[in-house]
Amino acid sequence: MLTIQQPVPVLVSRNVTSYFTTGARRRQEVSFDQTRINFAYQFSRPLSSHSWALFRYNFINVRLPRLDVSPEQIQREDRERNLSTFSTTFVNDTRDDYFDPTKGFFTSTDLG
Repeated sequence: MLTIQQPVPVLVSRNVTSYFTTGARRRQEVSFDQTRINFAYQFSRPLSSHSWALFRYNFINVRLPRLDVSPEQIQREDRERNLSTFSTTFVNDTRDDYFDPTKGFFTSTDLG
C-alpha cells in the first residue's frame, strides 16, 4: 500500500495542525482483483499542554475490476463500495516520557 502524508498549509492563523493523507492498493486474488483508494483529511488542536482534539474525514473507494464469482461469495469488506467517515478524537497524555514512562497516563476516546 502506498501512503503519502503531507502537512497542509494553514489558511487562517489558528493553533491548528492539519494533514492530508492518500493511499492506494491493488490486490489480486484467485477469484477477483481489487483496487482500493483512500483519502483522509485530519486537523488537530491542542486544548491544553497535555490534551488535544482531532477531527478527521476519511473516504475509501473499493472497486473490483475482475470478479469471477458472485459478490455474495466474497467477504463484505472486499466488495465494491464507497465509504465516507467523520470522526473526532480526544487525547490526554500526562506521561513523563513518551518512550519509557514511569508515571502518568495516556488515554484517547474516538467517535466515528
